[in-house]
Amino acid sequence: MTRIIALKLAACLLLASCATAPAEPTYDTVLRGGTIYDGSGGAPFTGDVAIEGDRIAAVAPRIAGRGEAEIDATGLAVAPASSTC
Repeated sequence: MTRIIALKLAACLLLASCATAPAEPTYDTVLRGGTIYDGSGGAPFTGDVAIEGDRIAAVAPRIAGRGEAEIDATGLAVAPASSTC
């Protein structure tokens, strides 16, 4: 009985060691630390903007993912472009 429990415990430990943490998302470009004007008329806030292709993929105070290109936007205004351009 003790041997069976030890084998089950060993199997569980082996499986747990094979688990990997989920990878952080990657984007084409991430603008970091800019003053974001989101177009809603609300107050601007400092944060990050992730861009994938020609679309805004995420906006947050801090985006965990990485960008193939990372741009320090500290002290710069960040806003969406007009879709009528």
